[in-house]
Amino acid sequence: MGLGSLHLHQFFSHRKTSAIYAAIYATIFALVLDTSINQIYYLNINQLVPPPIKVTLFIVIAAISLVGQYCFLQFVKNKSTDIVKANILHIKTISKVAYIVQSILTTLFLILLFQMIIQSQYSVVILMSCIGISSLFGVSILILLASRLLSWFRTDKNVTVLLYGISSAIIASNIAFGVVIVTDLLLTKPDMIQPHFGWEYATSSLGPLNDAILYGYSISSISGFIIAWISTIVLLRQFSVRWRDKAHWIIVSMPLAYFLIQFQPFFFNLFSQLIGSQPILYNIVITLFITYSKPIGGLIFGGAFWSITRRLRNSGIKMDYTTISALGFILLFISNQMLSLSSASYPPFGLAAITLLGLSCYMILVGIYSSAISISQNVKLRIAIRKLVENKSNLLDSIGATQMSRYLENEIFDAYNKVTDKIQDDIGIAPSLSPTEAKEYCDIVIGELERSRSSQKA
Repeated sequence: MGLGSLHLHQFFSHRKTSAIYAAIYATIFALVLDTSINQIYYLNINQLVPPPIKVTLFIVIAAISLVGQYCFLQFVKNKSTDIVKANILHIKTISKVAYIVQSILTTLFLILLFQMIIQSQYSVVILMSCIGISSLFGVSILILLASRLLSWFRTDKNVTVLLYGISSAIIASNIAFGVVIVTDLLLTKPDMIQPHFGWEYATSSLGPLNDAILYGYSISSISGFIIAWISTIVLLRQFSVRWRDKAHWIIVSMPLAYFLIQFQPFFFNLFSQLIGSQPILYNIVITLFITYSKPIGGLIFGGAFWSITRRLRNSGIKMDYTTISALGFILLFISNQMLSLSSASYPPFGLAAITLLGLSCYMILVGIYSSAISISQNVKLRIAIRKLVENKSNLLDSIGATQMSRYLENEIFDAYNKVTDKIQDDIGIAPSLSPTEAKEYCDIVIGELERSRSSQKA
């Protein structure tokens, strides 16, 4: 390939990557809008907007989400080729399942859209199928992730691994509770949903069990969010993200405070004057406040992974993996708001978000697992380099640190190649730590040994 052709290829590759990122950001915005409309839909909003406009808006959101899910899948595919080829944790198989699941959901979504456009109605069965398929895939992925993380904890005793494992299990249970509640209420609806105004209340058929399920859903929602927040804080501290002043604690505490304040009567009393004068505005403010708590928390959790990546940029961890994790967490907390779908509104705002629930769990699995593998490889390389340097530490007395670094350069690269080949044979992927970074780590170890010797002599 000529130089001009190479530059042209890089140009179009960069343009393609930029287009994918733009589509991802547009999808996130569309999903937030989708869930927001669904939450306030019956606060007299649906009576003010003509049905054609509502249907058109729903179709636009649906189109963005359908294109967006392809971009998310393509993004994961491009950024995790090593992991997929190695087929660790059967990621290759799970990746194929993810494509199949999203293809089925896309087909069902398109059928529902055609029903609305042609017949001015849609099938409740299709709505329930979309919720069930996406949720079942998401729950399966989170259970697999939780089991692996808890298995790691038994050997590594890492608190962060334990917390993320627990939070994954709790979020999986929260999704499962939500599916049971929504399915139970949708079974009371007509087979075909037509344009209508007002709120149609439904009675659960679960009897006394309904209260237990609602209680489990509420507890798992709160505890899952809190433990995920704690996990993020511990992760930031574990990887030495600096906290220079109280402002850092305030910033990271905002999503938790924001999420918990919705359960405090004092907050609602602050807007009590609006109840009498502007009841609709009051309900909109309160509803949107609650709705946005999870997406904002997702943004904070996602931002934590980017912070870690910047901190560890010189440690060999791939930013691609942490970016997948970040986007997965953002998408998860946006899409995991299915209860409002139990109203079977027309159009069914919120459906676009729920179809990406399973995809978000898949991204979290790939991102976290890939990050863990990347880190574990680098640890093995560093251990080998440190042992080599310590075995040659007697050279410091005669030639000094700079000369020792030059003397060991070839041996370091030989050790790097041997360990890298062994890792690639055992795991199937190359380490993310480059030879240059391995040499830099060698210099760090030499510096530590030199300072230790100097202190002992003093």
